Amino acid sequence: TEAAPGKRLSAYMQIYLRNIINLITITPGWASALGSGTPPLDDLWVDRSMLPLERSSSNPPSDDEDSPGLPIGELVEGSAGSVRFLVGDGGAGKSAAARFLCARLAVRLIRGERGTFPIFVDATQLLTQPPDDAFVMLAAAAAQSVVGASVTKDVMLEILTNTDEPLAVFIDGLGLAFISETANRDPAQLIGGILRTLQRSVPTARVIATCRQEVWFDAEFAIRHIGEAYYLRLLRMRDIATAIRRWWEVKGENSLTPDLLVRQILADRYLNHICRLPLMLSLTLIVVEKTGRLPKGVGGLCEEIIDMCIDTLYPTHLGVRASDRATLESVLQALAWKITEAKASATNTGDTAGILGASEVRDVILEVADTRGHSGSVRASTAMVDYLELLREGIGIFGGLAAGGYGFRQDAFRLFFAGQHL
Repeated sequence: TEAAPGKRLSAYMQIYLRNIINLITITPGWASALGSGTPPLDDLWVDRSMLPLERSSSNPPSDDEDSPGLPIGELVEGSAGSVRFLVGDGGAGKSAAARFLCARLAVRLIRGERGTFPIFVDATQLLTQPPDDAFVMLAAAAAQSVVGASVTKDVMLEILTNTDEPLAVFIDGLGLAFISETANRDPAQLIGGILRTLQRSVPTARVIATCRQEVWFDAEFAIRHIGEAYYLRLLRMRDIATAIRRWWEVKGENSLTPDLLVRQILADRYLNHICRLPLMLSLTLIVVEKTGRLPKGVGGLCEEIIDMCIDTLYPTHLGVRASDRATLESVLQALAWKITEAKASATNTGDTAGILGASEVRDVILEVADTRGHSGSVRASTAMVDYLELLREGIGIFGGLAAGGYGFRQDAFRLFFAGQHL
């Protein structure tokens, strides 16, 4: 990425593209807080594959471990003017795939090669924009989605409408936008209108949108007919082995050897299953880095991850106090049970996706604090702010999953805390 940029790129375009590349070359904040210099995505990336998904499907496609599938790079190829959805489980790496594809396109342009100009948009940012022309809203959301890009809405609007290169617009977290709490905004109408505007007004643009499978397979999801859909496959065992070897080369010299770690994961079918999710594999590797061993079973792994996350966060926020920690764990148990009950009686997408609104989280926090006798010693407003802020930044466990929506970052944590609640 150090090669001289092509002359056709303006200074603002170069700045924007370099910050797109930073999406994979800078360690994610949540990971760096847990691991001592956890490698960035670029060091650990494993090529992923996907399967075609029928629009009428109500479940993920059946997957043969030995089937090669389609490389995810095909999302940015093919006919211009297309809309392609990448659907997958929470923690399956949809956002990572979008960032990686986006950064790879940026690298080509920075090197002076001709190619496709990438634009990265956080879908939930679209819902925060004041009503306006679809292009203006997309440009404003894109300008706010890449931290440090220092590119304004007007510059992004210029790129969208006047660039000589074909465009690839990545809209990440489409499912979260559909379950966000928004006042007088219909996500299907808003995002569907933006997609149709791009197809109509920028015929050279390709749109790649990521979406959680709970939302995609919901009968009320209203925009699946707009384009083609693909299902992001979970990691296969050889993918897990490749990721572990790459991690060990960077971080694991004093830890378990890659072959031994792979054998231990393979020997436990529950760990094997959970590590097929890249999020959980990453957290597992951080635990191994810190402890020098692989915990026994999924329950042991969740316990280690939770201890690690809480210990990392507490010195920054509330100070290490046994009563604070016990209260936080009680809050997480109560939240897990509330979500479990909602999922069991779900009548809408938000419930099945395990998302709680900020007011629901506050109510649980205050109820637990009152039950534990904190109401007399801790002001209610302080309890709400401190604990909600801690949960918002609940690295790897529980946090903000959408604008105004909170939930467990992986269902294994919900099950772990729901079990403790019982």
